[in-house]
Amino acid sequence: GKLHDVVPVAMCALVFQNVIPLISASLQFDRSKVQAAILLGSGFPMLMYLAWNAMVIGNTPLDTLSGGHA
Repeated sequence: GKLHDVVPVAMCALVFQNVIPLISASLQFDRSKVQAAILLGSGFPMLMYLAWNAMVIGNTPLDTLSGGHA
């Protein structure tokens, strides 16, 4: 149900809540460095995720994607 969908997001929010203050302190609260670290630290995994999805979808036969039977 809905609770099953919410629990992983809630757990991540509780576990990773200290990341921004930790990064900020590690970079001596330099705003530009912190922003760069967050953008690159989020952007690189996003690019890898999108590349993975593109490879999987690109190698999946079209009849499988459209719901047809192989």
